[in-house]
Amino acid sequence: MKYSASAVFAEFQGGPVLAPPNESAETRTSCVHTKDEACHRFVEPYNNVIRLQQANTSSEELKKAYAVYIEAKACYESFSEENSTTSVMEGKLEDIHDAVLSMKGDMALKFSTGKTVVEWSGDWSRVDVGVEPWCVDYPALLGHYIDLGKKDLEDLTMSEISSSGYPGSEVGGEIKLGYVYVNRSSDETYTAFEVISHKRIGDCGHKIVIAYRNIGR
Repeated sequence: MKYSASAVFAEFQGGPVLAPPNESAETRTSCVHTKDEACHRFVEPYNNVIRLQQANTSSEELKKAYAVYIEAKACYESFSEENSTTSVMEGKLEDIHDAVLSMKGDMALKFSTGKTVVEWSGDWSRVDVGVEPWCVDYPALLGHYIDLGKKDLEDLTMSEISSSGYPGSEVGGEIKLGYVYVNRSSDETYTAFEVISHKRIGDCGHKIVIAYRNIGR
């Protein structure tokens, strides 16, 4: 995904600050040897951009921090891409269900029950994907998912779904219409999903309609 510097880092507006970045975050973004390390170093620059943005830092400093984030993100995603073809998941794709996430604050969805939760506070034992008040024009979700690319959820087969390459920590970003994603839940269940419609509500709220298929074992 390409990002425009002129967007003033809109994808980070309202994003969570998971932990303060350490002083060496900007110097340790060359790609590492393990996925866990890559995940840790991906979170640090993400939080650093948020921290600088909230502090009304100069545009030049934000651009530098954003470039570090992009490099760290590419390193992390390279592990998912490398592992995505190592093994095919076993199981059966179940029927398609729909869910609506419509909010001006936090809201999340539990795929196994189809129930939505308001103000879930990042508790991944309760939910599988969530939205927060990000001031962006596109649909964005938090979760533990991988991108399968441009596909049709109805025609998806198990041979297209990998059993590895899923992030160990939450990720968040744009969910493209017409693309299918697979999320790994905290209970080690998996769900294929896509966004079928999106509407922005006010400055930072969103109405996101999701179609999904749980994967039965």
